[in-house]
Amino acid sequence: MHFSNRIYFFCTVSIISFCFIHKNAFSQTKNKQVEILNANSLEYDETLGKNVKRLIGQVHLKQDDINMFCDSAYFYSETNAVDAYGKVHIIKEGGTDIYSDFLKYNGNTKMAEFQKNIKLIDNNSTLTTELLYYDMANSIANYPNGGAIISKENTLTSEKGYYNPTSKTFSFKKNVVLTNPDYIINSDTMIYNSGTKTCFFIGPTNIKSKNNFIYCEYGWYNT
Repeated sequence: MHFSNRIYFFCTVSIISFCFIHKNAFSQTKNKQVEILNANSLEYDETLGKNVKRLIGQVHLKQDDINMFCDSAYFYSETNAVDAYGKVHIIKEGGTDIYSDFLKYNGNTKMAEFQKNIKLIDNNSTLTTELLYYDMANSIANYPNGGAIISKENTLTSEKGYYNPTSKTFSFKKNVVLTNPDYIINSDTMIYNSGTKTCFFIGPTNIKSKNNFIYCEYGWYNT
């Protein structure tokens, strides 16, 4: 049996907890106020609450190492929160860019909810999905409704995913498919480290190449 890359399997593995962040799972800790750096026009909308500002045109907001750009936004100064619309672009120091059509951001918890046409670019990997929760304080992201991660040689899709850029760890759950020019991997649960380029399989896994087929329930693969 031959693969273009070597595959190793082992009989036992440590139990790896697969966790997903929920947008309400964080304590309400007070953070620095979101700053308005630019907007073509500013209006007050009393129908939405006290001191609610409507920002229109070339909007630029900032909090610590987070820069937020969009076409328009509502800024809720009482709760330090932002609803951003149209060509949303987040730049986070460290090399992470996030694009979407809509953003709901809580400046006190630094939790962000992105919706529609989402693209998260970090180093050499690009994540696309339609709903993304992102913990800005700890740089941890998760998508609950399906997503795809594309790198130079690999495309990985799954119904649920979790990403920690600091540890360079991706965790995928349910209908995981990794497509490479030389093989296709189908798995229930997969952990991938982009730093070591190693996949860990947890649960029933099929690996298919042009000439070979492998089935396993636990294992790891150095891509």
